[in-house]
Amino acid sequence: MNEVKNSLNNGLVVDEIADAAGLAGKLRGGATPLCAFLLTRLSESVREALARNGESQGDSEKLAAMLSEELSRLIQAGLLYEKARFENVALRPLTRELLRRNPRGLDLVWLNRLLLRDAFQNELRSKAPFLVAEWTAEGINFTVYCEQR
Repeated sequence: MNEVKNSLNNGLVVDEIADAAGLAGKLRGGATPLCAFLLTRLSESVREALARNGESQGDSEKLAAMLSEELSRLIQAGLLYEKARFENVALRPLTRELLRRNPRGLDLVWLNRLLLRDAFQNELRSKAPFLVAEWTAEGINFTVYCEQR
């Protein structure tokens, strides 16, 4: 069985959070089905931080770190996509194509990253390259993904 590891940064890094306060506001309000879903999956400490919403610059930086850690966990926990959750999100052709392929392992992590980027275009920024490692019975496989907007 393949196992995707976080040790080589399969998830989001703090630098990818372009607007922590904006992302916090969207998540806290649960205004979209995706935001409502994500909010229920966040830890209690992150939900409390969202309620405070970065009252100072230090809080904003801490909030960005907490969000990157939580979103990293979620993108590796299984498929985020459900039609109702993303019905009002304009998915890029690359995202739609990868979704159509019913990805597993590394490709699933990559798809989840793309889904979040499509849903939070102003709050998340891409990074390049995206390095993931996959431990298999045969050894370690490394894959580098690059995102284009």
